[in-house]
Amino acid sequence: MPILLLTGDDLYTIEQVIKSRVNQLPLSTRSLNYHRFSGTCSPSQQDYFADSLMAARSLPLGSDSKIIVIDCDFKQLNISLEWLEILPLLPQTTTLIFCSFSLDKRLKVVKSLLRLAAHEEYLLIPPWPTEEISQLITKRASHYHLNLSPLIINYLVLAIGNDTARIDSELQKLTLLPNLTLVQVKGLVSSHTETGIKLAAALRKGNAYSTARLLNQLLDKGEHPLIIVASLLTQFRTWLWVKSALIKGLENDTQIASVCKIGNLKRMYFLRQEVKSLNLRSLFFALENLMALEVALKKGYSTQMILPTLLKITQSFFI
Repeated sequence: MPILLLTGDDLYTIEQVIKSRVNQLPLSTRSLNYHRFSGTCSPSQQDYFADSLMAARSLPLGSDSKIIVIDCDFKQLNISLEWLEILPLLPQTTTLIFCSFSLDKRLKVVKSLLRLAAHEEYLLIPPWPTEEISQLITKRASHYHLNLSPLIINYLVLAIGNDTARIDSELQKLTLLPNLTLVQVKGLVSSHTETGIKLAAALRKGNAYSTARLLNQLLDKGEHPLIIVASLLTQFRTWLWVKSALIKGLENDTQIASVCKIGNLKRMYFLRQEVKSLNLRSLFFALENLMALEVALKKGYSTQMILPTLLKITQSFFI
């Protein structure tokens, strides 16, 4: 029986992998042969895992295959290794897919599962390596038979970033027009980058009112909270690196850009001005809180904690 283990924070791509397999099932019997189980569906984790294996043990109805998807957190899923001994005995007609945000290979249950399953990891590209994001957009554009110019690709990198779901959504939109120009693309694909840059500047200047206003603008436009936080992390990390380099006595812009991984040398003049009045303590404080916020959001905490965290950061720069 095929067993897959899908992990990573690129949830959209993981869902696309599952969707492509589910679409191979006959439409007439798909609802009978595709089942998805989550730990939130049962008061007992043991029960939901047992229910999913029970479904996997049954033969498909009106088809020659079935798919069982199990969403789980292996750190919280306290299951016996005896359950995994059942997996090789399941019918060859069943494809069993485990989905988990992260994977701790030190756990016994994970070690055992890795011996049985094909592991595929899907990670989002970090926001800062724009060349990698450019290659991803180019590859996805080719999938949609779009021949986009380098200028359009560069704009999409800035406008969309590493959001794989939005990349696909926007590219599908672009297929509606032939012979695309940069002006047309800008009209179809809105850029939240400028507002994000202004938000980072408001934090750096300790401006609480502008911080709240710009955050609300981004959220109202549908920008994902994790994308907002990732963008702020990138900006503050760059400021910290540049400030640290200047404090250590580096003066040559080319040398600083190389050390701080800044691709556009022309940015150095502006970065110097931006970090001139900043202190390392405030920059470290900002990064520490932004990283904690990112972790909390990934764990499912309410987005209402974003504004208080950002306002706390503005206070450190205001002082």
